[in-house]
Amino acid sequence: EEAEGITMTSVLFCKHGGLIYPVTSGQEIIVSNETVPIFYTEAEIYSDIKKGLYTWEDFTYLVATVSGEADIYEGYVAVAYEVLNRCRLRGKSVKEIVTPDKQYTGFDESLVGIMPDDMMVRGAVVAVLRGEVENPIGDIEYHYGRVNGYDLWYDKETCKIVIVIGEGSLRNVFFEPYGSVHNMVNISTENKENAVVIYSNDDQEWKLDGAIKREE
Repeated sequence: EEAEGITMTSVLFCKHGGLIYPVTSGQEIIVSNETVPIFYTEAEIYSDIKKGLYTWEDFTYLVATVSGEADIYEGYVAVAYEVLNRCRLRGKSVKEIVTPDKQYTGFDESLVGIMPDDMMVRGAVVAVLRGEVENPIGDIEYHYGRVNGYDLWYDKETCKIVIVIGEGSLRNVFFEPYGSVHNMVNISTENKENAVVIYSNDDQEWKLDGAIKREE
């Protein structure tokens, strides 16, 4: 009826101390997975917002973030889910998560408040907010990209999971827990035996290749 819809940023506080959050919005049928882009018209997006499936603020701030953090559909989806993971686990809005300094370096404030022309980016964001695309990273809250002059590597003793998403030179490495993957710290002698190289700066090559790789 006229009731506000459940969104992917909705959360309830359990009386036993936990958090209750939706796996999907429940407003639409899941029609695809992360490998096939889904596109939406401007009219569909405005209709979603009017129905309360998500807010204009959440939509535009996610677009302004994912467009600069990835370069393929799967990457946009993964970054969007990462942001929503942080929202859920920290009890904050999308804006509060993406705007602080040094959180998302790809965030482009000029894209906030406008309907984006990039169909791929806005399609990925809407698919995530609707819950119509599979979450490829679970509850992960962090990702890195490679930095010129450094290896990108993880500590096999502390890192629980590594997921590499992307193509070509620009790829995102999603991981947990925080501090177990490094992209601006050289592999020292004392921890070299525990270091697994994801991207080699010397070889200019990704050692964990492909759209998605898991190392547990």
